Amino acid sequence: MSMLENKKVIVSGAASGIGLAIADLFEAKGARVARFDLSPISTGAGPSFTLDITDEAQVVEAVKAADEALGGIDVMVNTAAIFLMSPLLDTPVAEARKVLDVNLIGTLLMVRESVRAMQKHGNGGRIILFSSELAQLGREHHAAYCASKAGISAMVRCWAKEFGPDILVNAVAPGPTDTPLLDFDNMPPDWKALETANPLRRIGKPEEIAEAALFLAGPGSSFMTGQVIGVNGGASMV
Repeated sequence: MSMLENKKVIVSGAASGIGLAIADLFEAKGARVARFDLSPISTGAGPSFTLDITDEAQVVEAVKAADEALGGIDVMVNTAAIFLMSPLLDTPVAEARKVLDVNLIGTLLMVRESVRAMQKHGNGGRIILFSSELAQLGREHHAAYCASKAGISAMVRCWAKEFGPDILVNAVAPGPTDTPLLDFDNMPPDWKALETANPLRRIGKPEEIAEAALFLAGPGSSFMTGQVIGVNGGASMV
């Protein structure tokens, strides 16, 4: 049997980047995957849903529909996030609030509804969230983003205690990864140098981050909860 044979999975942010790589890998490992994204999704063998994860009603409806379509939810992976680079003195409150709404409130809603579905079926489950190396390192002009990702790390620890032993809650904290969100190819040289200032001297690939999520979804992580796994080329070592 494949590693995730017949597992029912939701992946948010699945239209591109890390979310797309995770959804594709999980399907290749035998899972049935429902893909969520703000952008329309044209890939995958399973159902897909276009929604704004900050909209409570949309999340409730989409998770319920995915649960019905898949026949349950065993794993929820939330990669959906937005990014903001702005000096504090030039940052409009509305822009900072949008980052927190998507990255924190959106995560909270996805976890809440997925846990409800998991508990309804009584089979336990896995919640896999996405923090960032910048939650530990910090970076100038990135306060809202760093705060949102540090908040995810904190929520992981809270929910691991709240929903154990049946539901395991962990996170992946990637370093800079070759996705449309990073747009590495169009960065100026000094920013490229900053993003590759790690022991491996490069940025990551979405497929490399997806392997960490696969580990957290599989049997090898059965004694892990409340953890944040750094996949960052050694930029942050905890």
